[in-house]
Amino acid sequence: MKMIRKKHPFLAKNLYVLRQSLGLTQDYIAEKIGVNRTTYLCWEIGKYEPPISKLTDIINLYVSKGLKIDYNYLLSKPLE
Repeated sequence: MKMIRKKHPFLAKNLYVLRQSLGLTQDYIAEKIGVNRTTYLCWEIGKYEPPISKLTDIINLYVSKGLKIDYNYLLSKPLE
């Protein structure tokens, strides 16, 4: 899987905040979207960004959990 260098300043933190808000583990998210935990960790700490296909999978996972999010929600502002 090709990794994309960091370009969106809020994505890593927002991935962390969303995961924590639902009490999910990195292992759980990684398994649900089909990557290993280390890959997901790299996205969450901002070392790399997920490819658009995996970002879509992440968004769909959170939507299935009842959150109303999209690309703009993740990329445009920091979540608290």
